Amino acid sequence: MDINNDSIAFSIKNVLKESYIIYVNNFKMLMKISFMIFGVKILSSCITTLSFIGTGTMWDLLILLFSFDMMLLSMFFHIKLSTTMILFISKRYKNIETNIRYNYIESKDLVWKYIRALLVYLLIILVPLFLVMLPFMLAVQGYIKWILIIIGVVLLIWFNTYYSLAPIIRVLVPEERKYMKYSRIIVRESFWKVLVLVMITFVPFLPDTIYRYYIVGYGNMSNIHNFIVSSLNSIILLFTSPFMYTIFVLTYYKLLKKQSLLKL
Repeated sequence: MDINNDSIAFSIKNVLKESYIIYVNNFKMLMKISFMIFGVKILSSCITTLSFIGTGTMWDLLILLFSFDMMLLSMFFHIKLSTTMILFISKRYKNIETNIRYNYIESKDLVWKYIRALLVYLLIILVPLFLVMLPFMLAVQGYIKWILIIIGVVLLIWFNTYYSLAPIIRVLVPEERKYMKYSRIIVRESFWKVLVLVMITFVPFLPDTIYRYYIVGYGNMSNIHNFIVSSLNSIILLFTSPFMYTIFVLTYYKLLKKQSLLKL
């Protein structure tokens, strides 16, 4: 794909079409990165599951502390590999020949910026999410319950759409410190289209969410059951996450082009 092709306007159809082309043309390399992420996630799930199987001895605390450290380490490598994937997709979109090793090394200077951007993004999302959950936590009834839920859902959609590209921007434009504002500016004119694209990226998570919360019921799964379900969900994400990352990267570049912020 050529980033300098002005004849391609920003639209949901074009973003999905070009994302699919990049995904198919670079399937082997994207799968290598995705398999690494999959391996890290499975290892983390195994360690987490084992940490809750108590031995009834003094070793339980040490096992728990070790599991916590390993969980943090696996999260770090997960994010580092995600950063690698974003860089790889960006270069392939620009028709730049590259490889996994080069992008993994390049991600060294960007991973902490990406982590901070993710944390800021998640903190912003937690505010409306808290409003949605508050009525259930406090058993609020009547119209107040629905007012809080509606306000929370509206804010959740608003924040999640406007700032969805902030972590991507932090990786692709590391010198841009006002990445949250930057995301809001380029999304502003295409809010509803970006909203649809963001919703599409949540589709792979639906089977896991529906099964956990609506079929089995929250809190009704054993550690082994949870591990099996998490592993199956990881397999789904193994093949879909590269496509989801590609959607975000292309959405950024297309919006950037539309806003005439990119010097061609």
